[in-house]
Order: sequence, then structure tokens, then C-alpha cells
Amino acid sequence: DPLSEDERKCESAALQEKMDATERIRFQKIRDNAAARNRLESETTLTKYWTSVNKENKPRDTTTCLQVPGSDPPVYEKRSDRMAELARDFHDNLQSKDISSEAERNEAETTVFANVKKVAQLDKAKLSQYLKRAEIVQVLKNLPNGRAPGINGLIHDLWKALHARFENSEESENKSMDIARVLTVVFNDIEMYGVHPDSNFAEGW
Repeated sequence: DPLSEDERKCESAALQEKMDATERIRFQKIRDNAAARNRLESETTLTKYWTSVNKENKPRDTTTCLQVPGSDPPVYEKRSDRMAELARDFHDNLQSKDISSEAERNEAETTVFANVKKVAQLDKAKLSQYLKRAEIVQVLKNLPNGRAPGINGLIHDLWKALHARFENSEESENKSMDIARVLTVVFNDIEMYGVHPDSNFAEGW
């Protein structure tokens, strides 16, 4: 049997109450996680979290209106959606503005290539040599933390952490993986055979 109007109202109120309770639980979990992270990391200096928390948040400049291109006298748009369209069109048009003809580009390329400093034969010979483990180790030592491409710059930190773990375990019975040797083998294999098209090598390294 179909529900009466009062029954539908009661059912709707009960569902709304459940949704409100679920939402309160979600927000409480967010607050608890934020509080736990703040307690864990806020007192540890020189971390990304610490610097972001203690960084001065300057107010952003706001744009209240944009001039419609080509309008004379000037006409200004104040609606945010139309302002967004004007900004989009402006940046799209920049892509094709002042583009040279193909003949001009070819002439410019010829001029540039004629003045590019070429690699000396001795340097070419050095570049053709395979990498040594010591060279990889030196690069790992020189890598800055948190500056690698990708999510949060973690790739550099990962390689450095694995190398440090190996060095600390050299006198232990259970040695860790020698990441420097692994990277040496991988890069030399790429130098010899190239990158496999299905490896997605550039996405994870």
C-alpha cells in the first residue's frame, strides 16, 4: 500500500536524521585526523607540513570585472561565468598570436642550429660510456629533498632513503637492497637497449 502523507514525512525525517548523523561523523573524523597530524608534525621543524602551517597566508587579489575585448567605448563584464569565458578566450588566442609562417620558422631554426655549440669528440666519447655505481651514488648525494617531479617530490627522497638504508646495513648480516647498483643496471640497460614502450618508465622514475 502507498504511504500516507504523514508516513512519508516521518520516513523523510528519519532519512534526513541519518544523513545528518553520518555527516557529523565524517566531519568529526576530519577534525580528529587534522588534530592528530598537527600534534604529530607541528612541533617538527623543516617539514612541508610545518612550513605550510606557519606560512603567512596573504589574501589573494580579486578581479571584480574584465573589459570586453574590442569594445569601444570600453564595456566591462562583471558576471563571474562570463568573466571566466573572457579569460579562457584570451588565453586561447594567445596560443596563435604572432605565430610566424613556416618559412620564417625554418629560417630561424637554420640560424639557431648554425650557432649551437657542438659537443667535442672527447666529450662524445665520455657520453657513450656506461654509468658506474660511484656516479649514481654521487648523484643521489647531490639530490635535493622534496624537489623531484611527481607527487610531493617523493621519488628523490625514496632513492636517497633506500641508499641510506643500504649503507647503514653494510655491516649487518641482513643487508638491504643496493639501490645504487640497481639504478646503475637499469640506466645502462636503457642506454644499451632503449626504453620498452610498455614500461611507463618516465611516469615512475
